[in-house]
Amino acid sequence: MNQPLCPVVRVGRRSPQWRARGIVTGALALAMLTACGSPTSSLRSPSASAPLSASSPASSPASVGPSAPGDVACALDDLRAEGGPWDGAAGSRFAEIVVGNAGAGPCPLPEVPVIAIVDSAGAVLGQSAPGVTGAGPVLAPTATIAFTLQVANWCDESVDLPLTFDLLLASGGIPIDGLLVSSTRELPPCNGPGQPPTISAGGWTQR
Repeated sequence: MNQPLCPVVRVGRRSPQWRARGIVTGALALAMLTACGSPTSSLRSPSASAPLSASSPASSPASVGPSAPGDVACALDDLRAEGGPWDGAAGSRFAEIVVGNAGAGPCPLPEVPVIAIVDSAGAVLGQSAPGVTGAGPVLAPTATIAFTLQVANWCDESVDLPLTFDLLLASGGIPIDGLLVSSTRELPPCNGPGQPPTISAGGWTQR
């Protein structure tokens, strides 16, 4: 049900000859506020979602809560992400990801990067854990920033390839260009059978 529109009652200082009239005005204002109810805000900030495991795929990546007020200063399409090539060490695969701001306004980023792995059918196979809620870096126009993505313990070789990767933000996901897994040979080795893969993202690094 739509709430009735209520006037804003402003209370200011009045001279003595207005005090009597002010009592009547105050009573009317109180009655109007009581009838309208307490005002509530319709704005909601998205909250960070719990990380997904490979055993519980979802249809789309979860979004990450905004890192700072003014997230509308830049549009999702203003950001570009590019990664690769893959490198390997200690039974894992890792790659550097570079994020750039191609827009005209500043782009607030999450405190730490959050990455989702998506199969060829669009199902999310897993995502890195979000960091502690807080203000992240603000990417100025034309600026770039980087982080390292690491994936380990991949035991499901029946996955629908190719796998792609998204950088998750408050307003949605940004595909990471140049970073994919197109064959089972590119998957990290299975070091813990029956366990989901490990996906982690390092902190932001200024470039």
